[in-house]
Amino acid sequence: MSKYGILTPILIILYVSSEELSIIFTKFIGKYGVSNDYTPKEVIDALGYLTLAYAVNLYLKNILLTFLLNSSSTSIHMKMISALIRTNVLYFDRTPSGRVLNKFSTDLGIVD
Repeated sequence: MSKYGILTPILIILYVSSEELSIIFTKFIGKYGVSNDYTPKEVIDALGYLTLAYAVNLYLKNILLTFLLNSSSTSIHMKMISALIRTNVLYFDRTPSGRVLNKFSTDLGIVD
């Protein structure tokens, strides 16, 4: 497990809670003016708090996802460069340098 392995479950929880907040928000909008259980002020207050919670959730989710993707991309780049450096010299004698460079840059482009 990587050093950021604990962040993956947190990211999944943020995705699930984002969907839950969206569903709860939709339910409260449906209760506005129809339900006698809540006053309009209570519903508007709840919608405001739900909107704030949703915005914070999205912010944390996007920041965490960006961090995880950047760290994994860096890790893969380092592994690819390390593998290329440790390759036998015979491989470079038999393979044209253009092909090696093309494969390496294509793979890095896909990772990015």
